[in-house]
Amino acid sequence: MYRMIPAILFCGVFALLVGSGCSGDAAPADIKLDKSSVDVLQGASADVKVTAGKPEKADVPAEAKGLTATTAADKVSIKAAADAADGDFTVKVKGAKGTADLKVTVKKK
Repeated sequence: MYRMIPAILFCGVFALLVGSGCSGDAAPADIKLDKSSVDVLQGASADVKVTAGKPEKADVPAEAKGLTATTAADKVSIKAAADAADGDFTVKVKGAKGTADLKVTVKKK
């Protein structure tokens, strides 16, 4: 009889974990963008529409010299200076509950 108690307790704890929703699903992102990537020529700019959420900030990686990103209520504006570094960069658009990645490819004129 005493040998069955640990097995019953284990089954009970397991049932509670499964029932409480410990499935490992991540919370949905707050920010959704119209495009996942955008191409920008040096000296030009591009806008990406925000389809869900409100962007608060856009972080440009440090190695993306001459690339800037600004946010508004419904869009993210990407601008590359005339002497911007060319290549692929990931801009992180942050909202209240999550982030969205935007792949930016800067090309030479």
